[in-house]
Amino acid sequence: MPVPAMRDSAPGAVVPLPAGARTYEELAARLADLRRRSGVTYRELHRRVVRLRRESGRADVPAFNTVYRCLQPGRRRLDDELVADVARALLPGPDGAAAADEWRRTCRVVAGLAAESAWARTTIGLPAGDVAVVGRRTELEAATGLSESDLTGPVVIAVDGMPGVGKTAFAVHAAHLLLRGVLRGAVPLFADLRGGGGDRVPAEPSAVLAGFLRGMGASPRPGIGRRRTADLAGQLRHAAPGRPLLLLLDDAGSADQVLPLVPDRPGTVVLVTSRTRLTGLRPGLVVRLGPLAPGASVELLRHEIGAGRVDTDLPAAAAIARLCGHLPLALTVHARQVRERQGWSLYDHHRRAAAAGVDDEVGAAIGASCALLPETSAALLRLVAWCPGPVFDVPAAAALAGVAQESAADAVHDLVRRNLVLDIGAGRFTLHELVRDHARATSWEADPATARQEALRRLTDHHARA
Repeated sequence: MPVPAMRDSAPGAVVPLPAGARTYEELAARLADLRRRSGVTYRELHRRVVRLRRESGRADVPAFNTVYRCLQPGRRRLDDELVADVARALLPGPDGAAAADEWRRTCRVVAGLAAESAWARTTIGLPAGDVAVVGRRTELEAATGLSESDLTGPVVIAVDGMPGVGKTAFAVHAAHLLLRGVLRGAVPLFADLRGGGGDRVPAEPSAVLAGFLRGMGASPRPGIGRRRTADLAGQLRHAAPGRPLLLLLDDAGSADQVLPLVPDRPGTVVLVTSRTRLTGLRPGLVVRLGPLAPGASVELLRHEIGAGRVDTDLPAAAAIARLCGHLPLALTVHARQVRERQGWSLYDHHRRAAAAGVDDEVGAAIGASCALLPETSAALLRLVAWCPGPVFDVPAAAALAGVAQESAADAVHDLVRRNLVLDIGAGRFTLHELVRDHARATSWEADPATARQEALRRLTDHHARA
């Protein structure tokens, strides 16, 4: 597991840092990396921890296996005092005490995150399906066009797209259509997986499964350790015999979060939304949502604020749609503001939107996705946002970022997988305008002006040689 945060502790030395770890397993991996870099054996580490505790007058001396397991993969719990002592034993210099405090604090943060991940919002039933879904006829027909012959096993429909593109509204609408059609009489299950980043901690699959079972009137049988998820999945597989299941799993972060939730039983349909392309899931159908067509954007405004107001000033409505980047989230946010200011004309709203820029809700959604990027992808995104034209290729991205083409290709494909870069074919890529604006704003904070100037100089030299 990579250790993204390091600092110098001595000339030529780097020390893994705990800050930023979000799970016990990640924290244990960083602690194990600290031991490897220090060159201290497990036996010597145990002796140092014992000596530290005895010198401080503590009677609770850990066994060798306790110290050893603290640094192993698969950790689901860690003692913060033991973590601090291990760090102190591995960093015996003058900064060791401060480092130990940092490891202790991080372990306590992870403990809070673990407690939050053990809770999941699940319901028996679907969210209300009254949200407008326009301009998605082809995608809806694909997602809801299942027949009885398709339901011999579980069917997974993965819905992905960039932040704000309307994935949840689409999936909810499709789920309601399925319940009125081929899945009439099915048990509908909904869960918010909280995998999209930001301040939300992803829900543990075991918490989701337990929530489903409780909602269906079953008593989840507690499993032990890693068997708990498998045991709960087995219970769900046999729940509600004779009835199909419809699972709507919203905001998945990875295939690993989804796979344990897919019951291996006939008559099951699982609708999954995600900001990333879920590799490893092998869905029966992938629905990739993009920004709306201009006409559909105006139609969404008609639905949200009334045809009368829109049709009296179609140019202003079209201009608002362009400023929103034809994203349903941005359009609905602006429509809400129009409804709240009845005395304003659409032209007034357009001028306000042009001056204010992207709304907080849209910016937060894009920012949450960008916050999950590895540094190589984040740095490349910030610099390709300054590309003078709307389209770039991998060689141009490599020139802007100042990296080898192979590294640039890896980063670009990672950004495509996360739906932050759009692949328009023939080896060419582009950014949605709102993603470009966010990346440029981030670049002003993260990159010195000289770095942007050097990036554009490298791009000019690249084009001169091409």
